[in-house]
Amino acid sequence: MRTVYAAALEVGAQSDVSVSLNYIGRWIQDWYLRQRLSVDVFESLGKGDLAVTPAEGHQLSIRHHASKEAPGEQLVDLRWTYPDQYDKSLGWIIALSLLRQGDGLVLSLEVAVTGLQLVIAPASIKLGSPRVIRDIARLRSVRLRGHPYSVTPELVGAEHVELLVSELMDSTRPHPIVLVSKRVQDDMPLINSNELAERLAGVAKVYELADKWAAFRLAEEVGKAFSCYGGAIRLYWPGFNDQVDPFMHPLWMPWQFKDADATERTLGQLCSMIFDAAAFRHVEPLAISRVRSTAEREAREAARNSRAKSEDELLDDLVEMEQKLKMAEAANAELLQDNKTLRENAAALVAYSGWKDSAPTSQGQAPAGSSEPVAPVSVEEAVRQAEATSKNLRFLPSAYSSASGSPYKHPERVLEALAALDEVASIWAETVGSGKAGGSVRQLFKARGFDYADDVSQTSKGKWGSEYTATYNGQELDISPHITLGAKQPDTCLSIHWAWHKEEKVALVAHVGRHKTNTKT
Repeated sequence: MRTVYAAALEVGAQSDVSVSLNYIGRWIQDWYLRQRLSVDVFESLGKGDLAVTPAEGHQLSIRHHASKEAPGEQLVDLRWTYPDQYDKSLGWIIALSLLRQGDGLVLSLEVAVTGLQLVIAPASIKLGSPRVIRDIARLRSVRLRGHPYSVTPELVGAEHVELLVSELMDSTRPHPIVLVSKRVQDDMPLINSNELAERLAGVAKVYELADKWAAFRLAEEVGKAFSCYGGAIRLYWPGFNDQVDPFMHPLWMPWQFKDADATERTLGQLCSMIFDAAAFRHVEPLAISRVRSTAEREAREAARNSRAKSEDELLDDLVEMEQKLKMAEAANAELLQDNKTLRENAAALVAYSGWKDSAPTSQGQAPAGSSEPVAPVSVEEAVRQAEATSKNLRFLPSAYSSASGSPYKHPERVLEALAALDEVASIWAETVGSGKAGGSVRQLFKARGFDYADDVSQTSKGKWGSEYTATYNGQELDISPHITLGAKQPDTCLSIHWAWHKEEKVALVAHVGRHKTNTKT
């Protein structure tokens, strides 16, 4: 027997608890209706034990546990076994425990596959989350080990990247996060995030970066080695921080989604890694095991005190318990071996994935058609690249002189900032020409991951006014509008200043370099 899926969720609202129990009943009932069999478990989920054999090789049992120590709690253990529909040499074992606590519900689910006949061949099964977990995970009060959880993917814009990074680096986060980025050229993802989230329901959360600006902002926050952009997908395991080995958090590049077959292989690898980790790490919630052990202990004490059984009956009970103990010991030994194998396979898979991503071809280059633009190696080069591609920017000589003297260590971020300025300038130019409102310039920059200021303090202008003006075609212009990257030292801080030129409908970039003088500097 091998556990292939495991999840533990909490449902916090009474209304959601009732809906969850309905989902569980319909899950089993609808499954048998497709086999043209009638099985009703709704009543037994509420009260009364059940043991039925709906078809040959099928077994379904429901057992209730209650404890005098916790009169407000009720535990339901559901065990369901049946042969695979397509491969009769395989069988499925589903163990579902439901603990009612006040207005809430604690749920633990394990899905295992076992051999029914000796056939030494690969098991042809496609893993995914059970329907019941997908349904329950849509409810608003669901949590995963105390953390809010939803199966619906969240779209992350540049202005919300800091919240995503905060969750990524939360040391108490129990679940992996899968991040889907979009292609730079059209802001389209290479996979359907909703379908991936459904497939990983109960064991991972899926986020999708809204556009390239969100990806750029993420790279700035966590570093390029831990970033995700251009259509790539990244898996961030719990315990993530920017000091660990990047290969411990696997990255799948865009060329690994070149067609439907390659996409399915890649997603299969991603899902298998998460399912294996979830199955290996799964621990039944303590509240469930506590109620079960207490209820069983109380039942044993009641049986001893009643003295209702004869010596022969007690002997039979002893033999039965010894048989159960042997079966449990054998199952435990098998699980230990399975866990060891899974651990070794996971380590090998991570190592291979990291090697393949770092060297996709014998030349160490990405496949044809997937190459990225050459990253600038200096601020001055970033300005040259921006001037070659921008449509709504003009660069004054002072932009180049300030860039050449800048020691800023992240020229690729400068190129991203100038690209954002070009886009915003395009929108601004349309509003100047049409007279229609184009939205707040500050908000336009914020959506691209940058903080914009259209002026500087009057004190700064009074003391260092010449630094905030530039000359263009004999005209003196105010270059107070600016964005600033980073902070503190010149190698970690850079400012871009420009003037909005209404006649030519462009932004005149006058400074790309060290932070200009103000009351703080």
